[in-house]
Amino acid sequence: MALQSLQPTIPDFVLNRLPEIEALCREFHVIRLELVGSATGTRFEPQRSDLDFLVAWNWDPGVNPLPIYFGLRDALANMFGRKVDFLSYRSLDNPFMRESINEQRVLLYSAADGEAAL
Repeated sequence: MALQSLQPTIPDFVLNRLPEIEALCREFHVIRLELVGSATGTRFEPQRSDLDFLVAWNWDPGVNPLPIYFGLRDALANMFGRKVDFLSYRSLDNPFMRESINEQRVLLYSAADGEAAL
């Protein structure tokens, strides 16, 4: 019997905040935001799990990115009441990590679309 692969999903507590997530993405120069990790599957533990996001930024030349990075991280952590971690697309050079991330990622925001993605 073959195992079925479960499709990643957006938990309700994240789905209900998509308009606020979109606003934060615009404020903090995000061009793409995806939810990855345990929150997109069955391993998520509401009392213990953090939230992991894959983020692509639109850094303006000459702007210090640290306040933008930490501003978004802290805003999302406050919104969800839990620790938040970021991964960048550039950090996915390990093929095993990239494959694992690709199997579980869910698009939340894309600036190309100009709105929260479902």
